Amino acid sequence: MRKTILKLTFGLGSFLLALNLTAQNDFTLYQMRAIPQVTTINPSVMPLSKVNIGLPGISANYLNFGNNGFAYSDVVELSPNGGLNLNIGNALSVMNTTNRISTYYRTDLLSFGFKAGNNYFSFSATEKIDFRFFYPKGLIDFAWNGNGGDYLGQRISFDNIGADFLHYRQYGVGWARRMTPNLQIGGRFNYLYGQEAVYTRNSQFGIYTDPLDYSWEIDAGMELNTSGVSNVQQTLDGLSSGDLTKIEDYLINGKNTGYSFDVGFNYTLFDLINISGSAIDMGSLTWRDNIENYTLDNDTFVFEGVDIFELFDPQTSSTSTGGIESLADSIVGFFTNIDTNTTSFKTPLSPQFYLGATYNLTNRVKIGVLTRNQYIKGELNTSLSASLSATVGNFFSTSVNYSLYGRSLGNLGIGISANLAPIQIYVITDNAFAALQPYNVKNVHLRFGINLTFGRDYELY
Repeated sequence: MRKTILKLTFGLGSFLLALNLTAQNDFTLYQMRAIPQVTTINPSVMPLSKVNIGLPGISANYLNFGNNGFAYSDVVELSPNGGLNLNIGNALSVMNTTNRISTYYRTDLLSFGFKAGNNYFSFSATEKIDFRFFYPKGLIDFAWNGNGGDYLGQRISFDNIGADFLHYRQYGVGWARRMTPNLQIGGRFNYLYGQEAVYTRNSQFGIYTDPLDYSWEIDAGMELNTSGVSNVQQTLDGLSSGDLTKIEDYLINGKNTGYSFDVGFNYTLFDLINISGSAIDMGSLTWRDNIENYTLDNDTFVFEGVDIFELFDPQTSSTSTGGIESLADSIVGFFTNIDTNTTSFKTPLSPQFYLGATYNLTNRVKIGVLTRNQYIKGELNTSLSASLSATVGNFFSTSVNYSLYGRSLGNLGIGISANLAPIQIYVITDNAFAALQPYNVKNVHLRFGINLTFGRDYELY
């Protein structure tokens, strides 16, 4: 029996690792109805307070960092004599074909919400920054092991290398309504104002080494869109010179615009089980201002080596840099054969889909499960969580969960909120191990803030 359980556990773990588990989750917040910001991931939720006010730059701060390729301890190991050794081979063994380093930052510039009968209305203005760097396993492998051995006669792939950076402001208007005693629905319309973008639409790079003469055949192709990159420098110049016109153009220039929608529902069965779900960030941005696009058509470059006699003449014992300069000119010419244009372009958001269920052990204690799926450039990323949540009186709530995301099986989420008169203070993390074992984690997640809440009502959900 014990062996059977171990086999099932190992099989489940292997299956979950095979899924593309990724970051930017909000498992803990999803289960904490006492915090008004819960409406950002399920707009059908009515917060426990009747009136909620977010303080600019204070009420909602969110930071998420993840590397789904490897953790620090996968690369650096402690030697018996106390030194540190690099173990690139171990890091390569745990990496995907394409890996991602990501950073997400959110802060509310203004937010408020209030109940009116069976309705809850909300408004928020949020600054958002998304950064993702995609790096192929082949790039690290090539840098560490070279192109010999088993790679002779094969193409080493650097495909999908690139970076995405989006900085935009979101103005959202939300509405939730209790349709029946058991059903709540909600939605939010978001107007998006883009400030800067760097978007790698596609990239293909590779090196093929001929097994006979060891010549290289390098193939490359890329399409990169950018907007507003030079505006940052202009704004910095405006700050240093006191030119408010440049700063004003940066803050309220409305040429880069877009829209997105969020929807959600909550349904209660037998006053014990709650089923909920949401779909958020369904939309896109159109970039029209200060556009600089770069395209490198799929092309190849053959490097056959450098003639030794072009570097050194044995008869005169003299050296020459002519061969190296010729090679450098060829390489530079290949990679600078890039077309540029100023055509507007679109960047889709990365929609997220939550689906969960909770069971009320008591009026104030519940257990739950939650799954989250996110599409990033057409790729589905799945995450899972199991939680225990509780409220104490009208002033304290907490939630603890264990989640699987970012190609990591061990993530302990903890959330705490406390109400002191109208002041609510909360701290949330989806991975507390980041503070306890920073060298072993792949994901860092933190939410914190201070809200003003009035008329708290801890009724059964």
